[in-house]
Amino acid sequence: MGRPRRELPPELEEHLDVGRIVRVVVAAVVVLFVTLALWAFLPRSTALGGPLQDASLSGPMASGGRREAGGRASFGFVVPWNASEQEAVLDRLVPIAPTAGIEVIGAGVLGPEEDLVPFGAGYPPEGRLKPPPVRGYRIPPGSSALDSFQLVVGVRATGPGVHSIAGFVVEYSVGGTAYRAIVLQGVWICVSRDEEPGCPGKGDIVEQQEELRRTLLPYVDAPAR
Repeated sequence: MGRPRRELPPELEEHLDVGRIVRVVVAAVVVLFVTLALWAFLPRSTALGGPLQDASLSGPMASGGRREAGGRASFGFVVPWNASEQEAVLDRLVPIAPTAGIEVIGAGVLGPEEDLVPFGAGYPPEGRLKPPPVRGYRIPPGSSALDSFQLVVGVRATGPGVHSIAGFVVEYSVGGTAYRAIVLQGVWICVSRDEEPGCPGKGDIVEQQEELRRTLLPYVDAPAR
């Protein structure tokens, strides 16, 4: 005869909660996946933010209007002053979440003494000289909003519908360190359709900007201004 079965304490008589373990494992996998995705988006070699970054990702803001297909348009947005003690050297401007029917045809820089370029026809903007290109432009250290520079972007839409860009990434370097500043200043263009309404507003650009702001704000490293 085998040994008599000893009674177990009540806490050891409980059944194994397999469902709870599965939920914990799934949650851990999801967190790992999100972390890896963010790590891929924010490579070690480039910091998100830096001396040209707006700490609050202020916005959403978007300018735009009606244009014919293929018609050029321009608009400007302000980059916060350079909060470092060295020059910021611009590299390029990358559109965020552009729709399929819009393309950037040019980008340049204007100094603090220039008026803001509103959305309007042409690139370069009508009545203005072509601004110096973004690549290689040097922004000196500043101390207030009076030292902020303006980026002027030329765009065009390729066909009927509402086309938009939610914002831009400004790639630049300071003292050999590469940065990417997020600017949620967008643009939309409506090319009238044959059916009514021919130009149904500016699309969902504001919702896109709000979602981008909520997602990216925790990862932005910006100076106090």
